[in-house]
Amino acid sequence: MLLQLRPKLADALRRPPFSVLMLVAVAALYVLLANLFAGSFTVNGRASITWFAEGFGLAAMLLIGRRCGWSVFAGEFLFRWLSSQEPLAISLAYAVGNTLAALLAVYLVHRDERFDPRLSDLRSYQRLVVLAGTTASLLSALLGTAIMVFSGELALARSIEHVFAWWVKDMVGVALVAPLFLVWWHVPAWTMGSMRVLEAALFGTMAFLCGQAVLVGWFQMEVGPFSQSYWLVALVVWGALRFRHMGVTLLLALFAVQGLLGAGHGVGLFSEDAAQTGLINYGLFLVVLSGVGMILSAYLSEVSRFHAEISARERAYYQQFAESTAVMLLMQMDGQIVDANQAALRFYGYAPEQIRRLSVRDISCRPSGSIQTSLETLGADKGNRFESRHRLADGSERDVDVSLSPIMMGDQRLIHNIVFDITDRKHAEAEIEHLAFYDPLTQLPNRRLLIDRLKQALAACARTHLHGALLFIDLDNFKTINDTHGHDKGDLLLQQTAQRLVACARAGDTVARLGGDEFVVMLRDQSGNLEEAATQVAAVGAKVLALLSQPYDLMGVDYQSS
Repeated sequence: MLLQLRPKLADALRRPPFSVLMLVAVAALYVLLANLFAGSFTVNGRASITWFAEGFGLAAMLLIGRRCGWSVFAGEFLFRWLSSQEPLAISLAYAVGNTLAALLAVYLVHRDERFDPRLSDLRSYQRLVVLAGTTASLLSALLGTAIMVFSGELALARSIEHVFAWWVKDMVGVALVAPLFLVWWHVPAWTMGSMRVLEAALFGTMAFLCGQAVLVGWFQMEVGPFSQSYWLVALVVWGALRFRHMGVTLLLALFAVQGLLGAGHGVGLFSEDAAQTGLINYGLFLVVLSGVGMILSAYLSEVSRFHAEISARERAYYQQFAESTAVMLLMQMDGQIVDANQAALRFYGYAPEQIRRLSVRDISCRPSGSIQTSLETLGADKGNRFESRHRLADGSERDVDVSLSPIMMGDQRLIHNIVFDITDRKHAEAEIEHLAFYDPLTQLPNRRLLIDRLKQALAACARTHLHGALLFIDLDNFKTINDTHGHDKGDLLLQQTAQRLVACARAGDTVARLGGDEFVVMLRDQSGNLEEAATQVAAVGAKVLALLSQPYDLMGVDYQSS
């Protein structure tokens, strides 16, 4: 519940009068933290060997806003003025320098507005520590050293050495404290099972004992050469693998305090570092340890988030796949069917276990080579679409529109296949085309289709130098039969005439009805010799006349036409 109230609490702290109280509280905590480490962990009783207040001030500004810069300024000023009895101007100068460094860090972190304060990605951690922390700490070190040289507290010859020591000190504060506050402020509300709690307790106990052995010098006689720094690295890696950022930040805080305690008492890994380097090695070790743990945690979080997004997309896909009313198939790249939704099972008429034993070659009426070409032309992000005919379980065939799209499911590349039944549409298109180009009574091509085929024939004649011919035919006294026997008998006469004309023509010829009792027979590919072509056409004409002169049976009415 408290974790869920934190966003509301943060919003409330930004509004008066709580904003003023918040600034005062941050300044007080800054002074408390500075006094704690400055009084307990110093070199020669004066210079602090680390500056955790720097990281706290940066975290406060990132969490609450730049207005906390006033708190950093006030905290730094009060600490300097009250603890060291420095001149007021010197204390103000130190406060200004630290505040400017913190503001620079916040600017660098938020420059592209893609900083994640939870540090759950590598980019955010790098911006905080590598870019902002390094740059801001260097600015603070340069300004602080300049103030010390100007006030006569530090010799100019030692300024470079002092800048490096100050920079490391502030970097430790940024690398350890800022992530600790940021991560635990944004940690989500979660519940851990009993086994998870037991694992965390055992891990924490082991980390404490290992830190005491390596950093404080416990069990030196028993542990001997095993009390080395690489055990701490191993524990940080373990913490990153099992507990991510929350475990790593707590572990780093524990090791930082243990290291300071050991160095202060002259024992452990950094027992001689205080006298030799002013604990610069201690600071660099913690910065490296923080980088290993936080970078590994951020990387693992990105991997987990990536896999979670992939899993979520796969679940959404399968839900849409199962519930869609469209016919959908999921196939391997070789065409083997992996899955089919309910709409596909109903369309094809197969049971789930039956259709999974089939391949696209079993349901498609296309040649196997054409199917293989369609599968091979699928690109990494480009699909394929075509019309085909599919065979159903009962042996019938349907016209379909097929859309193929490659997709990644886990580490496997599959084909998402959407099938649209277009049989009715194809029938409608065929019917429309037939009505547009064929005579509805005789089913012969009409004037429009005749003209189209005539153009094709003329082009072919120019190319092949063969001749062709048009036979114009109408029936004598057609109006008489309509008037005496009715239009139904006239229609029968036209239909039977059309059948006889078709019987006279070859496969490449065209028999068309122009309208009424007028017909045209277009003869193609006659001889290239004009006289021979005329003879061939005359023979067809005589055959037509002879066939049309035979009697017609018009439903009980005998009729002979000429």
